[in-house]
Amino acid sequence: MELPNGIITLNGQQALNLARARGDGPGSYGFPSGDFERTQHQQQLLIALKTKASSGSVITNPLKIGQLADAIGNNARTDMSLGEMESLYKDSKGIGDSSVQSVVLDNYQGKDYFTDYYAPDGEDALAPFAGFNNFSQIQAVIQNILYPTSGTNK
Repeated sequence: MELPNGIITLNGQQALNLARARGDGPGSYGFPSGDFERTQHQQQLLIALKTKASSGSVITNPLKIGQLADAIGNNARTDMSLGEMESLYKDSKGIGDSSVQSVVLDNYQGKDYFTDYYAPDGEDALAPFAGFNNFSQIQAVIQNILYPTSGTNK
């Protein structure tokens, strides 16, 4: 899939392809950060979906609301209750797109929190820099991002 530069509207298949694209395989687009860039694209798509779904042309149209509910219901699973979903909607509806932040820990504030790992079957993956299954550094950084106290990372 080749996309032109600038702002464009994707159809469903194009959005799915972009959300899945890693860019690290043969014939891929070669995204410099592989999975990290894929995560950024997924975030962009979620923000665009939220913006589109909350637009006046959708909110005020019962037919479009029904189509949206059907699409979500057929393609998403959750163990959240209807009440929990309503609370999540109420809590998040006032959050502006510019308030959504993404933090990538492959080079956060000049430090890499991951290292290459090769699984026994030869798959290339990432493991915490602190050691396999040692997420303490990552947890500390996330804790500090969510609840900053001193202005420096642990």
